[in-house]
Amino acid sequence: MTRQTYNASELHELTGLSTWAIYEAEKRGEFPVRAIHVGRRLLWPKAAIEAMLAGEVTV
Repeated sequence: MTRQTYNASELHELTGLSTWAIYEAEKRGEFPVRAIHVGRRLLWPKAAIEAMLAGEVTV
């Protein structure tokens, strides 16, 4: 079974944004895809991130 989420490091690789920028945008509510909080970790749904990258979700 494959994971259905990305962490901030993986988002950094996909988007080119720094992990700091990703966390800050999430904290301010400005990241276009809301994170799932699992304990202290933030995870983003793969399907939503892939839709964002494909242009289906506006930034």
